[in-house]
Amino acid sequence: MREILDGDPDRGVALFDANLKLVYANAAADEYLPADGAAIAGLRRTVIDYRDRLERSDSAAPPRELTLRNKAGGRAHTTISALPRAAGVWFVVRLSPPGTFSEPSVRRLQTRFRLTLREAQVATAVAHAKSNGAVAVELGISEKSVKNVLLEVFRKCRVRNRVELVLKAHDGPSGA
Repeated sequence: MREILDGDPDRGVALFDANLKLVYANAAADEYLPADGAAIAGLRRTVIDYRDRLERSDSAAPPRELTLRNKAGGRAHTTISALPRAAGVWFVVRLSPPGTFSEPSVRRLQTRFRLTLREAQVATAVAHAKSNGAVAVELGISEKSVKNVLLEVFRKCRVRNRVELVLKAHDGPSGA
């Protein structure tokens, strides 16, 4: 998973665990999250707000988008997404320079990973933090079908789990 997290030096990735502790930040994220902790504290408050919105809604909230400023005053497009984990929901913060930011879309994932339409639909839904059950209802297929399609998506995208898929789906067009 480290190669996916660090695969694009222009994009920052920060992971917050279920307790909202920063557990990982790659080198590009460090540019936007200075060591003094003020930016991390501000970002943590934004993640808390996103977590609270998730808890209030019955369905998965869409990723939260905002703009952050780095130490030099530059701006970064930022997306916060939820990742369901056995130990509770983790949060992925993606930081991208202006002009490189893009949300996962069916067409982009189809092209990038040579996925079928159904595989791209499932991958896009998972990249937006939807559970297998929610994907099944949304696409009108069984949960077992979602699992089978997801296994094929993992193989084609060369990832081992949902976390790696979400991170890779949010990466730029070159891939990791």
